[in-house]
Amino acid sequence: MSGGAIAAHPRAVLGTRTAPARVARLVPPLLLAVYAALLAVAVARHEPWFDEAQAWLLARDAGVVDLFARLLRYEGTPGLWHALLLVPAKLGLPYASMAVLAAAAAVTGAALLALRSPFPLWLRAGLLLSFPLGYQYAAVARSYVLLPPLLFALAVLHERRHDRIGLHALLLALVASTSVHGLLVAGSLAAVDAVGTARAWPSLTAASRRRHLLAGAGLAAVGAITVALLWPPGDTLPGTGTRPGLAGVRDVGLFLDLALTGVPALTALAVAGSAVLLARAGVLARWALPTLALLVFSAVRYHAPHHDALPFLVLVHALWIALARRATGAAGPEGWWRTLALAALVPLVALQVLGWARAWRADVTGPYSGGPGIAAYLAGLDDDVVVHGYDPRIVAALPYLDGNPYANLRGGRLPGYWTHTPGGLPHGMDLDEVARTRPDVVVWGVAGADTPELPGYRPVRRFDGVQMGRDGPVRRDDVVVYERTRVLGGSS
Repeated sequence: MSGGAIAAHPRAVLGTRTAPARVARLVPPLLLAVYAALLAVAVARHEPWFDEAQAWLLARDAGVVDLFARLLRYEGTPGLWHALLLVPAKLGLPYASMAVLAAAAAVTGAALLALRSPFPLWLRAGLLLSFPLGYQYAAVARSYVLLPPLLFALAVLHERRHDRIGLHALLLALVASTSVHGLLVAGSLAAVDAVGTARAWPSLTAASRRRHLLAGAGLAAVGAITVALLWPPGDTLPGTGTRPGLAGVRDVGLFLDLALTGVPALTALAVAGSAVLLARAGVLARWALPTLALLVFSAVRYHAPHHDALPFLVLVHALWIALARRATGAAGPEGWWRTLALAALVPLVALQVLGWARAWRADVTGPYSGGPGIAAYLAGLDDDVVVHGYDPRIVAALPYLDGNPYANLRGGRLPGYWTHTPGGLPHGMDLDEVARTRPDVVVWGVAGADTPELPGYRPVRRFDGVQMGRDGPVRRDDVVVYERTRVLGGSS
């Protein structure tokens, strides 16, 4: 050795070089743990609203054959979520089992994202705490909680999908079975895959061709069954499932903006950056086609606030695949264009995290639904008190009760779910019926903060519920309890 230099111990050099790598390997599990802890707090404080309750009541009270052969057609869902709920509901497990099941699905998707995705650590953290993945499709127990783990599993499998065509087809079938939106996404992805398979057909072996044909036939059968399950019966209430929130196809851009940032300029920036990244990776169609299907459906058929974040999930799925592949083209500019494309996503992720924080705080500190409070009030009434209920919001209380206290819903007998039919459930206040039957108590779901007057009754309790979107409250689900004057509480 010259100059009296002393060589460092090989183990010391190795330790110096690998310490950052070892720390980096600890970050994804830590992110997952933080995600699970924050979600557990939200789930513990979340009060399920009436749509969540409806799914549980169907699984608890309906016969299995009747559920899938008839009742799901009124719900507009193929029933994968209901099939999962059947196990705890039929076993008599508590209502909280539904929230645990939803959280398990959310954590599964989060684990895939944290541990298996190609995203840089900052982006993984931002996506985990985004409004859709950290709250809307995690703490709120609906069928949409199944989409993140399924879409992320498809992304993990993407490069091996031709070798694992059966598993790939199964995942697509499960996506289609989550909801009508899942059917649109799965159908679009299957169409993109079919085009790719057609191009590669001459180079496929005979065995591979047979597997692709069988998978395609299976997916087509699932699609046909799903459409049959989604097709509304003839006695469905007029207007059910036809509530477009936008003016028409020309406004699909508005829905895309709602799905991503809510700020048109920032949405355009995120779309441009994503399009560049996806196009260079050769997977632009995997984002464009299902996103367009969702936007058009929302514009011309049905749109609700809890659908806003679905295109965001599709974008994450497509970006996952793009970043997991070597981009086409020269290797030289790959670093800087990819950096710019990811930088364009920073405002999107920041606003989504801000939306998560706002919704998480509101749900933890305030009521999402009045279901538990309504149930406690009804449970405290004497058995001979006649109660009538109006509006679907009232069923948020039923999963907490052993029976059905509403005399005008199936004569006060179980089952407690409703159907979207003229005799299914009073969807609005019927003043003539109240005047004729004079029930002792009226439970009335109202859409706003005002307390309407009900002739001959006085309001005695109010149970508020506020559904949160990314940018704040999107709807109220309040319930007012009225007691007949001079019967339960003296004169008004």
